[in-house]
This record gives sequence, C-alpha cells and structure tokens, in this order.
Amino acid sequence: MPPPAIVVPGSSVRRVRVQLVRDAERAAEAAGSRLVVLSGLDEAEHMRELWQGADVELALEETATSTVQNAVLTLPFLVERDVHAAIVVCAPAHFLRARWIFRRIYGAHGIAVQFRVARVAPTPGAIAWELAAAMVARRQVREARNR
Repeated sequence: MPPPAIVVPGSSVRRVRVQLVRDAERAAEAAGSRLVVLSGLDEAEHMRELWQGADVELALEETATSTVQNAVLTLPFLVERDVHAAIVVCAPAHFLRARWIFRRIYGAHGIAVQFRVARVAPTPGAIAWELAAAMVARRQVREARNR
C-alpha cells in the first residue's frame, strides 16, 4: 500500500501556518509521503513558500474558505492519485471539528484519515471560533455530501 498523503488545511494566523508546515514536514518524512496537499485561500501559496521538507509533490488547493471546503476540495487530489490514506495536520483547537469533518468527507470515499496536531498553543479566540464553527459543521457536511 502506498504511503499516506499529508493534507494541511490552512490557518489565517501566520504563526500557526508556519507551525502547520513544520509539523507537515515531519509527518511527511516519518510516513514516507510522496504527496502533500496544502489548502486554503491565501494560505496554500504561503505554506508552499514555507516548505523546507522532503522533495515531495506539493499540490495546492487555493480556493477553500472553510474546513468543509478544505476536505471537499482536497479530496480530488487524493482520488486522482489513488491515495487510500491521509494524515491531516491541524492546529489543536481545530482538531475535533477537523477530525469529524474529514472522516465523513474522506471516509465516504474509502480514504482512511489520521491526524497530527501541530505544536502550537491554542488561543482563547481560536477556541471561541471553533465552538461557533462547530454549530454549523453538520449542516455544511450534509450540504457537501448532497452536491
């Protein structure tokens, strides 16, 4: 079985984005990944510029503006390359919601998902954002699956 792909949903916070990339570099090396998908409007390109890890295929998804979109819009990158497993690298405050969303979106297509939580301290603002975003996650996933 081929190694898992690494998927990195972006963050609007620059220091968090830097840490996400560093942790994705370590995850890619440890797993022997050949594909890293960086996702997010305004974030994917910046994360590519930050990449100092192994020589892997860096695929950019540059339109996602939500976690559901990160999952839905990165899925074709994995399906097209016949990837059956992914490691999603996310911030600690984002972990629970990202896990719930990615497992539903990727799992519906037979892609196993693991997570790596970046080494960054969650801020009160990030926790508040995640609590608010969790309120609409179920509806967003349902709408994405019905498309």
